[in-house]
Amino acid sequence: MVPVKISEHLQGILDTLPAKPGCYLMKNAEGTIIYVGKAISLKNRVRSYFHADTGHDQKTRRLVREIAHIEWILVGSELEALILEMNLIKKHRPKYNIRLKDDKRYPYIAVTMTEDYPRIIFTRKLQWDGFKYFGPYTDAGAARNMVSLINALFKLKTCRRDIPLKPHERPCLNYQMKKCMGACLGLITREEYAELVGNAVKFLSRRRISSPPFQGEGRCSGMFFSLSTGSRVRPMAI
Repeated sequence: MVPVKISEHLQGILDTLPAKPGCYLMKNAEGTIIYVGKAISLKNRVRSYFHADTGHDQKTRRLVREIAHIEWILVGSELEALILEMNLIKKHRPKYNIRLKDDKRYPYIAVTMTEDYPRIIFTRKLQWDGFKYFGPYTDAGAARNMVSLINALFKLKTCRRDIPLKPHERPCLNYQMKKCMGACLGLITREEYAELVGNAVKFLSRRRISSPPFQGEGRCSGMFFSLSTGSRVRPMAI
């Protein structure tokens, strides 16, 4: 294993990295951010780039050769690091973040709690909208299957139509196929529907979608949290 040549400046940074979760921003000689990453331990993750280049792919080798400065941001958890990473990549669009800079984000399961009759949906958008989120997941297919399973079990509303329906409107195909409770027709009260949603959330909180961990940095699947305007990202228990 051939050690990577490290400047005195970079070595000083590597020596002071904390063994805590956070995001790291790698910059070139011009001060441009060329890569953003996340880690449970910033110390271990960032140092791994400079141990040896024999195990790295060509993209990583080019990245390491261009690194002139490294900054980091500490967060409270792996989940916060993941969300911050996505936001930083979207803001700075570093050239070496090929996978995420094209808005290919990790999938989540969301409960649209701000709607009168909440839905449980698959989404890749994490927003400060008052929804309840489960995830992120690394297996999009498994997340989609879980959404389908929950909607089938609890017969929740899946369409975007306003309730109640207008006089000339007919119920959607799901109702005709007996796949929903007919909330649009007034066949279930809002309180009864809210109880169904609550049971679905409890069911989902106890499920774990099988998916591989993030490249040696732990597993995020199965987390439940809520994002509201002005609130801090935090795991929540039911």
